Amino acid sequence: MVEISEYELWILCIDSLRYSMGRMSTAPSFTSDFIRRMFRHLDRPQIEQLRKEVEVELALAARDGGYLGMKMDDDTWRQFVADCTMELEKRHDN
Repeated sequence: MVEISEYELWILCIDSLRYSMGRMSTAPSFTSDFIRRMFRHLDRPQIEQLRKEVEVELALAARDGGYLGMKMDDDTWRQFVADCTMELEKRHDN
């Protein structure tokens, strides 16, 4: 087992997310799945930031008449935003 700090996990999540957005590969799916599994280790502001960054990129891609990556990647990111929202709604640390 490899141990990393909460700060290192956060950096891994946010950097992976930023790298993966717009990619046309397995990166969007792998990254969004990984971050979902790490939700329990992230606090509310971190999940809100992840959601906001994806929302902004989705809006920019839509404004330009396209997708964030391929259509299936765009769908992956839209589901990720929905999952972030659901995670935030179920938490009691409002």
